Amino acid sequence: MVGRAATQLRWCEAVLAFDEDGELVSLVHDQWGPYLDGLDIRLAGSDTTAPLVARAEDEVEVHRDGPVHLDIRHSVLAGWDQRIVAVNTSGAPRAAGVRLRPVPARGCEAWTWSAGAEAAWIVAPRGDGPLLVVRQRQGATEATDAFELGPSSHWDVGERRLWHWQASWLPDLRAAAVVLPGWWPDPVDLPDTVPLVIADLDQAVDDEGEDLEVDLVGDTVEILPAAGRHRVTVRLNSARGTTLVEARWAPALDQVAATWAGRLLDRAGVSETNPYDHADPYDLTDPYDLTGAYDPGLGHGLTGVLGTTTAAALVLAALAGPGLVDPLRALDVVEASVTGPLRARTDPEAVLACLGLHTATGDTGWLDRAADLVGELGPVPLGAVAAMNLVTTLATAGRDPSVPARALARVAAHCAGGFDAEGQPIPRDVRAEYALVLGAGRWDAGLRDAARWLGRRLGGGLPGQPPGGGDPRTMAREVLMLRMLDERAAYELENEWLVGPAELAERTTRRLLADLTDAADRFPAGVIADLLPDDPVTFGAQVVLPLVLAQSW
Repeated sequence: MVGRAATQLRWCEAVLAFDEDGELVSLVHDQWGPYLDGLDIRLAGSDTTAPLVARAEDEVEVHRDGPVHLDIRHSVLAGWDQRIVAVNTSGAPRAAGVRLRPVPARGCEAWTWSAGAEAAWIVAPRGDGPLLVVRQRQGATEATDAFELGPSSHWDVGERRLWHWQASWLPDLRAAAVVLPGWWPDPVDLPDTVPLVIADLDQAVDDEGEDLEVDLVGDTVEILPAAGRHRVTVRLNSARGTTLVEARWAPALDQVAATWAGRLLDRAGVSETNPYDHADPYDLTDPYDLTGAYDPGLGHGLTGVLGTTTAAALVLAALAGPGLVDPLRALDVVEASVTGPLRARTDPEAVLACLGLHTATGDTGWLDRAADLVGELGPVPLGAVAAMNLVTTLATAGRDPSVPARALARVAAHCAGGFDAEGQPIPRDVRAEYALVLGAGRWDAGLRDAARWLGRRLGGGLPGQPPGGGDPRTMAREVLMLRMLDERAAYELENEWLVGPAELAERTTRRLLADLTDAADRFPAGVIADLLPDDPVTFGAQVVLPLVLAQSW
């Protein structure tokens, strides 16, 4: 932070602070406070010497020797420019990487876009202040968990590479679209039969090595992926260099939900391919013994039960669609699971499972069970959604919703104060969920703040991703929250984002579904396990369930 600064440079309404090694350690706006806690620029795959730092009134320059020489210069002479020069002086080809990683200050949100010859990163402050928008003006960027100086990690003898980034202050995400080339296709997250359209014939499509179907239609190029592909990097060559368009084609949500429900049932020992391939498919032995102790050896294999309440809720949601081979068998499995190994669970997904069972069976006892669970919920993700779904279901059924409504209001009051009953801070996403669920029909400063935060978290319609790619489970819940915004929010936010909340939710949904489907198809569990979460089936269910819930808001 500024206290560690050996040098400070004034840039417009902000101060850049550098430590003794010439590394940026903070950027603080005069009015809106901290934006950055650092800008990490590192040479990977090669040793360097201690830095030589040169300081002047309007610039800081750092030189590091080694097999790859690295020079970094920050200048505020005509704006804030960052110039990075790297040269392979080792006398032999080598592998190395120059990585740049912005470190947002606490409470700030970042968005990154890496597309070869085009790239940018954006930091939004905690309040309503301007966006810090930093655009790549020269060089090539590889898409990794950080920005990496391309075109590849292989460096020829004597090869010299230059990176030039230029920063500016812009009012909102709509204005930040200036970083996109005029021909950039919009959208790049598409339904599975809609082609990606390139409206600039100066961009030559390089389809070598990629599974693409490319057609020239009038003055445009239309691109679709080969059968079975849902995510493709389209390489476009022009005088500017090679630009990479990461395009996605998503299957329908109900299709993905049914596929994932089938995988959950398969893992439970209930084959969706042939649901009657067990010796006794209806042997739903209670996995609890007479003392009430859970025996993990029961309720699995032939007995067929699900392992999580998320799985139970998603299978029930999939019952509404056409995709399950044997919906009655799936319903029996969920009932056995919720009354057996999952009966002690008190999470929001358990509430949703009870509501699903009520819908499927008409048994009002599931509503009573859901009401008991809501009374035990604290401020957790999906808690407000589950509680409100119960309240509306009870009201629709002509039953008194006052008890769960009071429980929901009690937790919402903690969220408004920022701390739970034990005095622990409540995460912002949970606070936003409760505010939006209880804010139906209103549009005030608190809801506006939550909506703007969601837009900044999801890019507001810009291509790219959160730093490191983001957690798909979190992004799915953010889609659900976007769906809660009404027309008044849409009118205002469309002036600040490239698209409105509904379209942003739709595009993010497509992105998540395409990634999930592509990963499952290309890297099935057990084949390349290190590229997948520890439990990819449950992970996928945690992504799909909020997207399904979003359809009813």
